[in-house]
Amino acid sequence: MSWYLAAGGAEAFALLQENQELWKSFMPSPYDFEGCQFPAERFLAKSDGIKYANQVATMKGQIKRALPSHYELLKRMRG
Repeated sequence: MSWYLAAGGAEAFALLQENQELWKSFMPSPYDFEGCQFPAERFLAKSDGIKYANQVATMKGQIKRALPSHYELLKRMRG
């Protein structure tokens, strides 16, 4: 972790440490990372990030369509 602190990530690291206990019980939200810039972000083009996010959204949609509805899932579980 020392490379992270040396790269100027001490502020973001402190914020992440504060939220660590909370995230043991709840998923982090995008608001938890507002104002944080992680060292690797400097090396990624914004367009690449947007492209990746779109690919993930597409995959999520495909998976969601393949899953049964809650009703169908319960029906299958009950036999």
